[in-house]
Amino acid sequence: MKDLLRLLNPEELSLGKEVAVKKGQMLFHEGEECRAVAFLVSGRVSIVSYSYHGKELLYRSIGPGESFGHTLLFAEDKRY
Repeated sequence: MKDLLRLLNPEELSLGKEVAVKKGQMLFHEGEECRAVAFLVSGRVSIVSYSYHGKELLYRSIGPGESFGHTLLFAEDKRY
């Protein structure tokens, strides 16, 4: 990830921000508009939804050095 961040110029880097989240904290809700790319520094993020009966459906688990949101930013429908 550090190699990727080196490609950004100072102005682009200034647009970023570091956000700490707690275990189990929901970052985004289904249907919410994606407005940024997220780069994971540590920990894990799970992309899930829930069935009508409350069963958790895991789509993807993301670890350090990975990102999410980049495909939605360029999609016609930018919602999670």
